[in-house]
Amino acid sequence: WSGLPNPMLLLQGKNLIDARIDSSVPGISVRRTDVSANGHWAFVWLDISSAPPQHFNLLVRTASGMTRVPYELDKRHAATDGFQGFSSSDVMYLAMPDRFSDGDVSNDHVSKAEGVFDRSNPNAYHGGDLLGIENHLDYIQKLGATTLWITPLYAQDTDAAADYSGYAPVDLYRVNPHFGTLQDYENLAQALHSRNMKLVLDMVLNHVGPKSSWVLDPPSPDWFHGTPEHHLLAAA
Repeated sequence: WSGLPNPMLLLQGKNLIDARIDSSVPGISVRRTDVSANGHWAFVWLDISSAPPQHFNLLVRTASGMTRVPYELDKRHAATDGFQGFSSSDVMYLAMPDRFSDGDVSNDHVSKAEGVFDRSNPNAYHGGDLLGIENHLDYIQKLGATTLWITPLYAQDTDAAADYSGYAPVDLYRVNPHFGTLQDYENLAQALHSRNMKLVLDMVLNHVGPKSSWVLDPPSPDWFHGTPEHHLLAAA
């Protein structure tokens, strides 16, 4: 957002070794870049200190040509817009979407793997989703809760039954299809806010699932402790 500290971005691509990365607009500049040894990842530090909200492109140039990476610097919400954190005066209700309520049976089976959805298996998906939570906000509010905390919604390995908890993300930019869509999440947030309730999203930023693109192709050699085969031993 405009007015926040300068961001660092991570770009994924091919043949990025010796790439030159620039901003397409005045007032936004690239302060520094660092490309992975295999040319698949580029860390990009931007200077947005005086930039207003706008859409712009990062121009990535190599010996073979140029490509544009669109980016949006959005308008920061004002404190008067109603955003607020939670405090000791709030009563927080924690819900794991898959184990709460099945509001949309169409997303129960989104994988070709047998056993991923199996209510008789304690380690498999049981069908709960975002719509199921929204359908029962009356119940949650009547308990006295002022804030809903839901476990991570990130896309998981859809063929792994044990990933229903949300704590093994493979894509931090998509919603787990077992739980619904981004629109379902927005609908839940709006429904809570219409009741003057708050929403806490569980953010997992210190670990990912074994099929994450970061695991399969780490942006740097020290990105993880250990390897996919020996990570538990290395972490110990």
